[in-house]
This record gives sequence, structure tokens and C-alpha cells, in this order.
Amino acid sequence: MKNEVDFKYIEEKRGMAINAIDRACESLRMALTLANTIASQNVVPYEAGQLYEQLDEAEAAIVGARLDLEKVFWATGGKEIGFEEWLRGRGFSRLIA
Repeated sequence: MKNEVDFKYIEEKRGMAINAIDRACESLRMALTLANTIASQNVVPYEAGQLYEQLDEAEAAIVGARLDLEKVFWATGGKEIGFEEWLRGRGFSRLIA
């Protein structure tokens, strides 16, 4: 049945979102540490590259978490429409790959 709630799917996506948020937090903590180091010392391009890499990783993890959470919300209440249509309707068309 198309509208039936799949609790295994929901728990999987919820867990993935939590893991992604945790990864984003860790990347942001590392970026903060690097930013504090760079601010108190001479800027070394290698360190700046590491900082940007951590920020990029955090951004990717946040986008992944948002996508997984939207899949949870869609699975619990929006499956009468397709997932991409769900994203567009909620103003998250930027999450469509």
C-alpha cells in the first residue's frame, strides 16, 4: 500500500540524519579550532585549506541531514505525492539532485 507508513525506513532515515548532524558538528568543531589557530598565528595557506575542507564537510553533512529528515516527514505524511514534489512544495527544491 503506497500510503502505509514504513517504520523501518523512517528509523533508518532518522538515524542517518542524526549521524549527519553529528558529523557536521564535529567538522564545525574542527573548523573552529583551525580558525582560532589561524587567527592567533600567521596564516598558512595549508591551514586555510584545512579550514575550508572542514566547512565544506559540515555543509554537505547538513544538507544530507535535511534531506534525510525531509524523507522522514514525507514518509509519515506526504506519500500521496512524489518525494521531489514534496520537496518543491515545502520550498526545498535545492535539495533535488
